[in-house]
Amino acid sequence: MPTLGVQLWERDPGALRAKAAQVESLGFASITVGDHLHARAIAPLTACAIVAGATTRVQVGPLVLNNDLRHPVVLAHEAAALADLSSGRFELGLGAGYARREYERAGIPFAPRTVRVARLAEAASFLRRLFAGETVAFAGEHYQVRGESLPRLEHPVPILIGGNSPDLHAVAAENADIVGLAGSSRSGAGIDSSDYATAALDRQLARLRDLAGARPHLERHVLVQWHELTDDRRAAAERAAPALEVSADVALDSPYVLLGTPDEIAAQLREHHARFGITRWTVFGDRPGLQPAETLVPVLEILAAAECDS
Repeated sequence: MPTLGVQLWERDPGALRAKAAQVESLGFASITVGDHLHARAIAPLTACAIVAGATTRVQVGPLVLNNDLRHPVVLAHEAAALADLSSGRFELGLGAGYARREYERAGIPFAPRTVRVARLAEAASFLRRLFAGETVAFAGEHYQVRGESLPRLEHPVPILIGGNSPDLHAVAAENADIVGLAGSSRSGAGIDSSDYATAALDRQLARLRDLAGARPHLERHVLVQWHELTDDRRAAAERAAPALEVSADVALDSPYVLLGTPDEIAAQLREHHARFGITRWTVFGDRPGLQPAETLVPVLEILAAAECDS
C-alpha cells in the first residue's frame, strides 16, 4: 500500500515533540527532517532523537544528511544509537551535498561534484558493511579506517541514498536499501526541471534496474515538491507550475506533485505505486506557501480503507 510521511522543520524542541506526536496520531507513516546549516532548524540527528522519543510507530530519519559534514565512523555510531533509541524505526538518509554556501560557512572546501559523489560512495559502502556486523578496514581515496566495528546491533539501519542523477543512482544501487527521488537534479548549472515529468522517472527507474543487477529490491521513495487539496486540479497545477519551473501539464501528471480531491490524490498514489513501484511519499509538513500536512488526512483514510478491503 502507498504510504505518506511528513518532513518537519522546527527550531524549538518542545514544538517539534508536539508536532511529531500529532503527525503520528493523524496516521502518517514516517517523519523526516532536513539537513541545512541555518538557525530555523534543530540539528538533524538531535531532531531525530526528539522525534523518536515523542513517537512509538512512525519511521524516523534525515532526508537527507550531507555526507561531507560527518565522518562515516562517527556517523555509524550515532546511527546505531538512534536505531536503538527508536526501537528499530531509524533510517539513515544520505546525499552528496550541493549547497556551496553551507560548505563555506563550515569552512569545508566545496569539491567538484564528482569528488563529492565519490566520497558518498565510499562512506555508504563503509556504513553498509558496518551495519551488516562486519569489522571494516577501509583504505579508500577519501576515507582510511584501520579497523572499525559496531557493538552488536539490536536493530537494522536501512540506508537511503537521495538523488535523481545517474552517479547517485549508481551509489544507491550498490549500497542502499532505499532510493530517495526528489524530482530535481542539482548541479553547478542549477535544477533540471524536466526531472519532474513521469517520462523522466521512467528512464531513471529503468537505469536503476540495470544498475541494481543482483539487488533488484531497492525501495522507492519520493519527496513531494507540491501538494494541494483542491476541487480544481488544473487551477492548482497552474499555481504549482511557476514554483517548480514546469508546465501545468507536467505538474498534473508528476509523481512529485499531489493535487486534487482526497479521492483523486489517493488514486494518483495508487496509480504511481502500480506503475513505478513507489511505496512511500513524503510531503513538507510546514513549508510556507503549502497547505499543512494534516489537510491530507482524508487521503490517509481512503488508503487505509482500501487496504482493509483488499
